[in-house]
Amino acid sequence: MMKNKSRFLMWSGPFLVFAAALFVFPLYAPPLYGGGQQTGREQITMWFWGAAPEYRMVLEEALVKPYNASQDTYELVVSYDNAVDNNIATALAADGGNAPDIVYGSGPAFVSQYAQAGKLLDLTPYAARYGWIERIMPAIYEAGKVNGKLYCLPGGTVTMGVFYNKKVLNDLRAKDPSLPRGVPATIAEFERFMEAALKNGYYASVTGNKGWKPVNENYSTIFLNAVAGPENVYKAVNGQKAFTDAEFVKAVNKSAEWYQKGYLGGGHILNETLVIDYPNLNFAESCQLLADDKAAFFVGPSLAFQFMNTYFQGNKTENLGFTVFPMDPSIPTQSYVLGVVNSFSIWSGSKHADEAAKIMDMMMSSAFAQSLARVWPGYWAVPLNEFNPDTSGFSSLSLEFVSTIQKMYRSVASGNFGIHISTFYPPLTQAALIDIERVWLKDQTAEEFLRNVAAEYQKDAARGSIPGIPAPNGAR
Repeated sequence: MMKNKSRFLMWSGPFLVFAAALFVFPLYAPPLYGGGQQTGREQITMWFWGAAPEYRMVLEEALVKPYNASQDTYELVVSYDNAVDNNIATALAADGGNAPDIVYGSGPAFVSQYAQAGKLLDLTPYAARYGWIERIMPAIYEAGKVNGKLYCLPGGTVTMGVFYNKKVLNDLRAKDPSLPRGVPATIAEFERFMEAALKNGYYASVTGNKGWKPVNENYSTIFLNAVAGPENVYKAVNGQKAFTDAEFVKAVNKSAEWYQKGYLGGGHILNETLVIDYPNLNFAESCQLLADDKAAFFVGPSLAFQFMNTYFQGNKTENLGFTVFPMDPSIPTQSYVLGVVNSFSIWSGSKHADEAAKIMDMMMSSAFAQSLARVWPGYWAVPLNEFNPDTSGFSSLSLEFVSTIQKMYRSVASGNFGIHISTFYPPLTQAALIDIERVWLKDQTAEEFLRNVAAEYQKDAARGSIPGIPAPNGAR
């Protein structure tokens, strides 16, 4: 009889903001700041997270050089910093302050408190000037509003799904011919493959929250959307349903079942014992295991294409696939989760707001989207109504990324979408849902966990923190 053992690594909450950047590139720690040369021009400043050198070069070629070459008065200087969220928060909180002209954030949820405190500029006049409302996906454009005014533009969108190793799946089919021939299309089919993976010495899937506990919200998002359904989620976030209702209990219990069976946390068998590596893996390590043919799946956000790009090189490139996370049989229509990975605002104290807006407009262009999608897939799914880059010369991995985003945008346009917790949920509710791990570890029941989520939601509602969110089909 196989034993079930979960290896648990506690993570300390006070480092939350600092550690957020480590989710983006967990193993890379560059110098804190980079910048331009002294040219005698007025500097327009933007702080960004500590992207790897090859990705900095892409941003330089697609944005910094074209803007700086377009005129001779100003110079865009981008500084790279793994603690960018913390440092921007400190700069915005200071009286007077020395914040960057262009304020990077981890999404619209980051923006609300600073907009209400007068730290960010109302972008509505620039939206009219540049036609952003016509160019940007309506659901994403609306997510950038606070009290009816626009305060941020997301630079990239994200969906939830499953990366898979084609070679491993073929090996599993050879060992068990009864497995489906195509890409798993239902939750039950995924479970069959993961059981076969465990039986044959592979990890069922690889992902984890080592170094950044809020990665848990990806899986709260996945199971609430896929099991409770987008319509019920929308109603709960708008106060029309209770988070304690049966649909949400079912969703949380399903996530716990996956965790405890090793489906979510990099489960593998060692000496007849199921070892769950979720607390001991970050995204970079997980991508390495998938690329090394040691795992069948990686369940997580599409932004992980940027990490996969590092490990699936050469003849491994053709080995990677991505598919949407399937819906529970009770949900009749497949949907895609819609979320945001970053946002850009203008500091209210900026002396160069017009130029900052011009730079942000460059980022909301097809040319920028195409340049970034070719070399930096995953992070820059620019939220344009028309996301149709010329893919000539794209690698198979970049082509897979573009195809995924195009499918997601078509699904969103038709109303078949769910919402990501970090983008559309109010802050206290979002924080409560990160603790879903307590159910996985059997510290709480799903009912107890959701009672706490519901209590935090009521606090958000009392504070007026409920955002305006787009309505999927069936919720209008």
